[in-house]
Amino acid sequence: DPRGRAQLAGALAAERDRGAAILLSSHDHATLLRVCDRLVLLEAGAIVREVRRDPDDPAGFAARAREVLAAVGPDDDG
Repeated sequence: DPRGRAQLAGALAAERDRGAAILLSSHDHATLLRVCDRLVLLEAGAIVREVRRDPDDPAGFAARAREVLAAVGPDDDG
């Protein structure tokens, strides 16, 4: 449901901007890229990759995050 995803992403972004810490497990790559400041890939409970948003380099975060997300396969939309 695209509208529901957009509403969820907006609510998560608002909470992030308020300073809340949010743990989100998702295969919806677009939402993850939109709302995450830190992306962690877990395997068997251990961190195997991590990317943090750099306010001075937002495009760099997106590129690095897409690389990590590609390792887990396609998102929920294929």
